[in-house]
Amino acid sequence: MTPSKKSRYPLDRKKKFIEIRARGLSLQAAAKALKVAKGTLVEWNKEFQAEIAAARAVELEALQEEYYLTREAKIRLFGERLNAVLSELERRELSGIPTAKLFDILAGSPGRVEKGNTGCPKKSCDRGANALQFTQLER
Repeated sequence: MTPSKKSRYPLDRKKKFIEIRARGLSLQAAAKALKVAKGTLVEWNKEFQAEIAAARAVELEALQEEYYLTREAKIRLFGERLNAVLSELERRELSGIPTAKLFDILAGSPGRVEKGNTGCPKKSCDRGANALQFTQLER
C-alpha cells in the first residue's frame, strides 16, 4: 500500500477494503461491511486504485485456474465413463440396440471431449455424477 497522510482508520481496515474491492463488491457493500462512510471509501478507492487492480488481477487469475481445473476434471471424468461404457459394450449382447444408435453415441463422443462438452450439467459433474447419460442404450 502506498503511504498516506495520517488517518483515523487502522491500516488493517484499509487492507480489508482493498480485499473487498478486489472481489468486486460495491462501495456500498464495503461501507456496510467496514462500518466506514461511503465518502471515505470513495477517497480510499482513488488512493488505492493500483493495489485494488493488482488484487483484482490475482482474484481473476485464481478463478481462471479454478475453472480450468474444473473443466479438466470434467473431461477426465467423461473419459473414465466413456471407457466404462466401451468395456460394458464389449461384454454385452447388443443385438436389441439399433446399430445406428450405437454408432451415433460413439461417433459423437470424441468431438464432445475436444470441445469440453461432457453432456452433464455443471452441478452434477461437480458432485461426481456420471459425465455421460447413456440411458439411451437401454431404450
